[in-house]
Amino acid sequence: MINEDQKNSTDLDINAWQIHITHPLTSEKIIELMDNYPSLRRITCSQSLYDNISPKYLEALKSLDIKVEVEYNWGRKRVHPQEDIDKVLNSLKEGNSPKSISEQFNIPLNRVYYFRSKYSNDSKKDYNFYKRKYDDKLRLKIKNLVKNGEKPKNISKDFNIPLRSVYNILNDK
Repeated sequence: MINEDQKNSTDLDINAWQIHITHPLTSEKIIELMDNYPSLRRITCSQSLYDNISPKYLEALKSLDIKVEVEYNWGRKRVHPQEDIDKVLNSLKEGNSPKSISEQFNIPLNRVYYFRSKYSNDSKKDYNFYKRKYDDKLRLKIKNLVKNGEKPKNISKDFNIPLRSVYNILNDK
């Protein structure tokens, strides 16, 4: 497939049967494409560009046996194949730290965290490396005290825990 932006290069592929356009079609553009690509049978473009093509131009191209189709791949292509992502996620589940995984697979540390947040079905709490500041016993004790009528402010003072942390523990599901 030839991209329209490549036409400025010296090696035009005259036998190209398909091209992708990034600029609106005009009558001059259609003539230019027919001259540059005599065996053209398919033109692809983005949806927004297709919507702006005149129905007359579409009919004219159809009569010349040239199909105009919407084809647009959004976003950046993946840098890491799915196999690498699976290896990183499996290492995380085994309990390896993100830093050691980063060094082992030669992947930036932020990318490891990105894989964990984007591709993992598990919550962060299920990973062995996710360490809570306050253990489950203390969390349960705080929740029971509030159920028994104790005020979060008093609990905060008694256990020397910031008040916002007490509220976070209470709102944690």
